[in-house]
Amino acid sequence: PLRDSNSNTVGVIGIGVEVTEQVTARKAAEEARSSLDNAVELGELGTWEIDLKTSHTTYSPRVAEWWGLPSQGATLDDVINCMHADDREHVSKAVAHAIDVSGAYEAEYRLINSVTQEERFIHATGNVSYEQNKAPIKLVGIVRDVTIQKMTQQELERQVHLRTKQLEEVNTDLQRSNNELMQFAYVASHDLQEPLRKIQTFSDLAQGRISDSNY
Repeated sequence: PLRDSNSNTVGVIGIGVEVTEQVTARKAAEEARSSLDNAVELGELGTWEIDLKTSHTTYSPRVAEWWGLPSQGATLDDVINCMHADDREHVSKAVAHAIDVSGAYEAEYRLINSVTQEERFIHATGNVSYEQNKAPIKLVGIVRDVTIQKMTQQELERQVHLRTKQLEEVNTDLQRSNNELMQFAYVASHDLQEPLRKIQTFSDLAQGRISDSNY
């Protein structure tokens, strides 16, 4: 309010600032976020974010369900401890490489739910966000359940291995049969040589006698 010397309100002073650009940018960000949320839901993906200063990890409800962790978040160690013991080292190395070197994270691992002990295969990707001084501040990404694809792949590999083994056994049997046939042919040929020689001798004698009787 604008007041006179007697504190009576005699007018109003106002300031107007154009915020069209900011509002437009906010609406675009909201639309992009909505599109991303729809894509994540449609693809049955999970989202996660790691605060690299505190190691506190937040995630979507789907991730909380898969991991069996509290919905409000957990430490990075808690998240990694839900992974199969044989996979934790390479996941930790992938996270460290993303933070220290590449800025991009990708890993595949076996996940064991901390409550139900259900096992599933997970494929995770993410990117590092940096402050203006280039210091990494967070790692943000998505996870996808690839259990069906992985099990299918393993079954195909098992079938290929089994079929290959069967073919090797068939080839071994064929080779053995071939060797036995070759040995039999050799023995048969050797055993038949003597009777054939005798037949040839008798044949020669018979021809000789026939020839003598013609004179």
